[in-house]
Amino acid sequence: MYKSRCIHKVKAFTLIELVAVILLMSVTLIGATSFMSWGTLAYVDGADRQRMLEETRFIVERITRELRNALPNSVRISADGLCVEFIPILASGSYYDLGDGLSPTVINGVTDNDYGFASNHDVVIQPQSTALLYDVDNDVRENVTSYVLTTSSTIDQVDITLTNTVTYAASAAFNVSKANRYYMVNNQISYCANLAADNVSRIEYTTLFATQPTQSQLNALDSANVITNEVMVERVTNLSSDLIFSFADDDLTTVQMLMLFSRESGAEPMEIYHQVRVKNAS
Repeated sequence: MYKSRCIHKVKAFTLIELVAVILLMSVTLIGATSFMSWGTLAYVDGADRQRMLEETRFIVERITRELRNALPNSVRISADGLCVEFIPILASGSYYDLGDGLSPTVINGVTDNDYGFASNHDVVIQPQSTALLYDVDNDVRENVTSYVLTTSSTIDQVDITLTNTVTYAASAAFNVSKANRYYMVNNQISYCANLAADNVSRIEYTTLFATQPTQSQLNALDSANVITNEVMVERVTNLSSDLIFSFADDDLTTVQMLMLFSRESGAEPMEIYHQVRVKNAS
């Protein structure tokens, strides 16, 4: 007696089907990899942009804050637009007696704020022009020997004693009718761009220049005349034809800044444009 045999067919993939599956998986894998790569690039670009925003925000806010506290008529910008110079205000107030003819001359006034007076500080009465303010041969800016503050519940008065005897009413260098303001000052500050080094530096110094100094002149000052000289921001890519600093108005009271910054990702440079109004300008 014979046993019956059952023949079972074994199902399998053909070579064509295997090749097709491999191709489909390859295309899917390439697409997924490209998608992940684009996501990574977008993250790197966003992180680079955010980092540059933080760096540029710091330098822009620092310059803005200091320019807004600049002495009236003290802002100077170089012809090539690489440097801006100004004199920061330490304290200010209104005078009611200039003490003309007194020896020593004592200015009586009402102060807006107290501050730490030092013997190397100067007092400035509203100058007629920037040139007069930086002219070391006139009496626009006078050294102060004492700054005596008398406080009360109603008003704070101050007596400012000058080193020299000054007759303000007889000098054409002053405009004593402009709000009767006095300003206490000390050093000068310059922000300068070095296109060769791709950076912007902040330099504070004691030397008074009749003509606005270049960064090379400031770097050549000895340590006794330089308070600080530090790089504030790097990767500045402005062309020499770009005016990083310039005045936006004929009154020379609004400073505009244009800075281009390179990015680590190699993407297009970041452009920062900003205007600052010198609030103490007359």
